[in-house]
Amino acid sequence: MTSPRRRWTSASVDRMAVGADPIEAIQGLALRMALEAMDDGWSGPPYDPARLAWHRGIAVEPNEDIPDARTIPAGGGAPLTVEYNPNRPCAGIRHSIARELAHTLFPDHAERIRSRAARESAHDDQEVELLCDVAAAEMLMPAVPEPRLRPLRLTMADILRAGDRHKASPEAALIRLVYHSARPAVLLSASRAGDGAGDPYAVDYAVCPPGYSPLFDLRGVLSMPAITMCTAIECKTHWSGKLPGADGTWRLECIGVRPPRGRTYPRVLCVVRPVLPPAGRLPAISYRIGDATRPVGPRPAIIAHVANDRTPRWGSGFGRALAAEYPGIGAEFMQWAGARPHLGRIHIYEAPSDGPIVVTMVAQSGHGPYPRSRVQYAHLDACLEQLAGEAVRAGASVHMPRIGAGPVKGDWAVIGCLIHRHLIGSGVDTTVYDAPP
Repeated sequence: MTSPRRRWTSASVDRMAVGADPIEAIQGLALRMALEAMDDGWSGPPYDPARLAWHRGIAVEPNEDIPDARTIPAGGGAPLTVEYNPNRPCAGIRHSIARELAHTLFPDHAERIRSRAARESAHDDQEVELLCDVAAAEMLMPAVPEPRLRPLRLTMADILRAGDRHKASPEAALIRLVYHSARPAVLLSASRAGDGAGDPYAVDYAVCPPGYSPLFDLRGVLSMPAITMCTAIECKTHWSGKLPGADGTWRLECIGVRPPRGRTYPRVLCVVRPVLPPAGRLPAISYRIGDATRPVGPRPAIIAHVANDRTPRWGSGFGRALAAEYPGIGAEFMQWAGARPHLGRIHIYEAPSDGPIVVTMVAQSGHGPYPRSRVQYAHLDACLEQLAGEAVRAGASVHMPRIGAGPVKGDWAVIGCLIHRHLIGSGVDTTVYDAPP
């Protein structure tokens, strides 16, 4: 996701982002919140934001006297409270609660009441609200089942139907499905620079699949009829034609969503895609039947797998197969790990004689039968981030079994999204191997 050369002025945003791109920063914080709750038993789809709040120790209460939702700071020993209007549509309520949870990701969230519907809001608060809408997508759809994405033509109707299945808001569905698409597409969020009918639109943020760069000027889209005619919430418009400075025919499909705080005209979410996409596919996880201990393709290659945090010995599963294929790796891992490996760390082993690099990610809590997943998603996220850095540094492709799935009961929809975020998002060729029948 990108924020096109926007100058962020909010002190709250500055304190949250700590020098990073604010949109990327809020995405990472929201995803980490969701993953930590998953490690504590939160599950879906659909992923219930009220249940997520419970995992965070945040009270959620209905209040018919407010138009949307608000976050009330803790005081006098009481927990932080999110209030919402229960008379709104289900998807709107869920998005509002998730957005209010996103407020807690800002260091100054406890300093005052934040109300989504307050019309006296300042520009700085509008920036916070925009980022909270982006964060809500990570909470409502932290997992996107990859096989379901391939048939999608990425029309607005396809995306909204997928969002309905997850009980997610249109914005959450658009952000997540466009980012994980195997087809060229761009999602723009645009809002009027002022509150007048003639005020021009400005880009709030843009979302593209990894490996795809827009073939047009984002700001050149803002005057297209599909955007300027989308003047009501849930209004849907479309347009096809030539874009300024771009070859071929393009299709725009837009939907109006709730306006920025204190504004009359809605924000417009617009999916821009070529009518005839170019040949080939965008970067994505490759799947093949085979043995992940013997990666197929040119060197350098990295074999990645997951180990548990209870014992450094690999007595079963893929670890045992690796130790048999590459003598010495098990002993080196034991020496590195000590008595007990630490969650969230990776071990790098370089096999001799031009063999592959083996990266062991400590992201599993214990071993043996267990009522729920032993995969620690937050620690796996940290490990995959380190793995992506190592792969980029070495110029290597990554090969792995279906890590975390199988007996340890990890959700591949979640794990696949994390692989997509870190490895595919970093331009690393990634292959997942399934054992032959």
